[in-house]
Amino acid sequence: MKGKILKFSADWCNPCKVLKSTLDEVMNMEDFKNIEVIELDIDDPNNSNQCIKYQVRSIPTLVLMDENETLINKIMGAIPKNNLIDILKQSYHG
Repeated sequence: MKGKILKFSADWCNPCKVLKSTLDEVMNMEDFKNIEVIELDIDDPNNSNQCIKYQVRSIPTLVLMDENETLINKIMGAIPKNNLIDILKQSYHG
């Protein structure tokens, strides 16, 4: 399944750095090659509408969407690699 992940983070956020490393590793797996990751810095005023739209109240936050940009899941915090894989498989592969 194709999809998109909006990754809300900030340069100064240590949990965001941890999640970035984990997410980069997971997105290189064959199961997730069709998922596009879009990084959105919460400190960039151009991203404020997206933060409001998806009710981002803490970072890091991942907003998972299908190919029609319909919200299918939302993950808050830096989660372990295995948990992230499980959530992505459930969200994108049923």
